[in-house]
Amino acid sequence: MLAVLPMMLSLAACGTTNPLAGVYGDKARSDQVGAALGVAEAEIAAARKVPKLGPECRQRFRIGAKPGDGYDVVAKKADLALSRANDRLAHCVALSDRYSEARGAKP
Repeated sequence: MLAVLPMMLSLAACGTTNPLAGVYGDKARSDQVGAALGVAEAEIAAARKVPKLGPECRQRFRIGAKPGDGYDVVAKKADLALSRANDRLAHCVALSDRYSEARGAKP
């Protein structure tokens, strides 16, 4: 029994040349994964940025009524200005929604 023990210990030692080799390999792989995740997260953040809307989405509409315009003329001008403002608002909201959906932005 005593003769077998040294032989077992010597054979066990032959199987591992560098016990840290696996650890170094694991660390190198984890560093690569961490770097890849950092790049991916940066690309996702850049893709989710919604571009600014154009100046047409900031345009203001005025009635354009003049002193002396009758109530019917003022009402018609107000209705036209409101209609243009609503159309512009719908256009800008649709544009913003398309940008957000294309980039996967979350509300």
